[in-house]
Amino acid sequence: MNNKVLIYADLLLPYSATFISQQVNHLRRYESKYFGTILQEPLPFHLSTEQIFAYENIRKLTKIDRGWIKLTGKLPPNIISQFEQKRPDLIHAHFGPDALWALSLKKRLKIPLITTIHSPDSSLFSFNTRLSYKYYLLNRSKLFKDGDKIIAVSEFIKTKLLAAGCPEEKIFLHYIGIDIEKISPNLSILREDIVLYVGRLVEYKGCDYLIRAMSAIQTFSPQTKLIVIGDGPKRHDLEILAQTSNVDCQFLGIQPPQKVWEWMNRSKVFCMPSFTTDDGHSEAFGMVFAEAQAMKLPVVSFKSGGISEVVIHGQTGFLAEEKNLDQLSSYILKLLQDTGLWNQFSQNARDWVIQKFDIKKQTAILEDFYDSVLIKAGH
Repeated sequence: MNNKVLIYADLLLPYSATFISQQVNHLRRYESKYFGTILQEPLPFHLSTEQIFAYENIRKLTKIDRGWIKLTGKLPPNIISQFEQKRPDLIHAHFGPDALWALSLKKRLKIPLITTIHSPDSSLFSFNTRLSYKYYLLNRSKLFKDGDKIIAVSEFIKTKLLAAGCPEEKIFLHYIGIDIEKISPNLSILREDIVLYVGRLVEYKGCDYLIRAMSAIQTFSPQTKLIVIGDGPKRHDLEILAQTSNVDCQFLGIQPPQKVWEWMNRSKVFCMPSFTTDDGHSEAFGMVFAEAQAMKLPVVSFKSGGISEVVIHGQTGFLAEEKNLDQLSSYILKLLQDTGLWNQFSQNARDWVIQKFDIKKQTAILEDFYDSVLIKAGH
């Protein structure tokens, strides 16, 4: 009989968190169910009701119920009975703040807790920081102490965890990976003069820098168009910036993965110029960079956070210094105008991703890691 892993995320599941469902879908030796206290309505396209543990009962939870579960780990009787029937062997939580809530559940069920940290934890407070995140920053030492293992999605995140006081022996560095068989280019499709952005429209993703860069690029290459896929609080401001800058740009909003890959197949350059914000927020890794390269699409970005772990500067793309618009623009233009260089980077990109970020290989490593945690816990 396969061991059972409970995938915990407080919100099931953010639209942008396809990397979680991709990893879960590639588990082979572990049965999996998702659990949290809030359901995304409607459910994102990468998650079904059948995958969610106690789906109908989660739907009925009140705000008071959710708070009680998070703080005490005590579950309503109807959910407890389901856990008793299908008891998980371990919990794999995603995101630091969510894992803090899962810590109570771990203690209640007496099973190991593994946490994947997907983004750097800022040590600074701001008026924009959610109360739940402030609570996490004040209490994350409990997670480091009482959690069994912490997975860092990049060397960059590992460094941040060590700086935050997480014991090195508790950290496991693991790249999630992507489905290189599914994310594969159709070579019969002709590339167009398109610069593609895919990501949430938030400050640190740097879409405003890309729009400003495109204003200069379209002076030299007027046929080149910018396509922006994604949504977020900055969308309205970015649309106004594109309009006032006279940039030929189309905002497509949130798109399903297949549509994103189709655009990657059509485009000539992928650019999401993430940078480090004043409060320390930056790109932990950037799964979308791996997806673009799997589609033989060269990348241009800023050298920020964990991006240099997924993009090889001068081989699979270019990484400009943070906030350097001149470098960003010139690198994009170079790939648009130099066919020989583009062809070389394009092939290098897919070869690199196949070698380093194959999700089948990476998930097999994850399952071996699960085994080691269970053995150590005496399960």
